[in-house]
Amino acid sequence: MTDHDGDGGLDLVADDRDDQAQDHRLTEILRTRRKVLDHRTRLRHERHRGEISQYQAETEYRDILESYLIDLEPIFADSDKSDVWDTELIDTWQMTVETDNSRRIRGKAGTTNKTRTAELNGLSDILELPNPITAGGEDFQIPFGVLDQAFRAANRALNDWGLELQLQPDESDEWEI
Repeated sequence: MTDHDGDGGLDLVADDRDDQAQDHRLTEILRTRRKVLDHRTRLRHERHRGEISQYQAETEYRDILESYLIDLEPIFADSDKSDVWDTELIDTWQMTVETDNSRRIRGKAGTTNKTRTAELNGLSDILELPNPITAGGEDFQIPFGVLDQAFRAANRALNDWGLELQLQPDESDEWEI
C-alpha cells in the first residue's frame, strides 16, 4: 500500500500489523497459560493417586511454568512491573538437609538435619535457580505451593496491565501436594 493522498494510510497498515502481532502474542500467552493449568491439575490428580512422587510433580510443574515465564519475560522486561520479575518476594520455603556428623556422640557417628530457608525473589528466580536445587548432596525442588504463588503473581501482574487472565488455579487444595 502506498500513501498517494498523504492521509497516513501507511501508518494504519503498520498499526494493524502491530495489533496483529500483539493479538498473536496474547493468544500464545493464553495458550501456554492454559497448558500450565491443565498440567498442574493432572499432576495434582496423579500425586493424589500415588502415581508420581511429590518431587516428580514439583519438577514437572516447574518445567511447564518455566515455559510460561519465558513467554512472559519480554513483557516484564519492558514494563513497570519489573519488581515482580526481579525482586518481589514471592514466597519462602524450608529445605531440610541431612549432614554427616563426623563427631562421635556417645560413641556413635551419625547424621543431623539442618533446615535451610530458601526464597523466591521475583519470578526470574524460577528460571535462574538450578533445576533441581542441590544442597548437602541432595536434590530439592521448589515446592508446589511456592510455584502456585509464582503463577498467581505473574497472572496478577498481567491483570494489572489490563490483560484479563482471571482464571486462577483451583484453590480447594483437596489434593494438596
